[in-house]
Amino acid sequence: MNTSHHSYATRRIFRGRMLIGLFAFLLLGTGCAESKKSDWAGTWRSEGRGPGGKLECVVAPLEGEQWRATLTGYNNNDVAYKVQLDGREKEKKIFFQGRADLGDASGAEYIWTGQMYGDTFVGFYSGPRGKKAGNFSMRRK
Repeated sequence: MNTSHHSYATRRIFRGRMLIGLFAFLLLGTGCAESKKSDWAGTWRSEGRGPGGKLECVVAPLEGEQWRATLTGYNNNDVAYKVQLDGREKEKKIFFQGRADLGDASGAEYIWTGQMYGDTFVGFYSGPRGKKAGNFSMRRK
C-alpha cells in the first residue's frame, strides 16, 4: 500500500468534509438569524378618540438578546406613522420600549411599551403628559 498516496487522499477527503461543514454552518447560521425576523399585523386603539387603525410591524434580532421592532400605524386618513422600539429578551418574552415624535398634528412625542411572546405582540402608548393614550395588539403573520 502506498502510504503517501493514502495520506494525500485522506487529507483531500478531510479537507472536502471540512469545507462542506463550514459551508453548512454558514448557511444554517445565516438562515437561523433570518428565520427569527418576523412580520406582524393587527390594530391600534386610541382610548376615547375613535376606532384607531391598522398596525403592521417587522421584528428583527440584533446582537445578543437585543431586538428591534419597527411599527407602521395607519389612521383613518391612511397616514402612516413609523415607530422604532428596542427590545430585550427575558424569560421567553421580548420586552420593547421606545419614543417617537409623531409631529405637532399628533401631539408630538409618544412613549411606547410592549411585549412579544409566542404569536402575540401587545402594548400601550401615551402622548404628552399621558394624554392621547391607547393600546395595540398584533399577531404573527
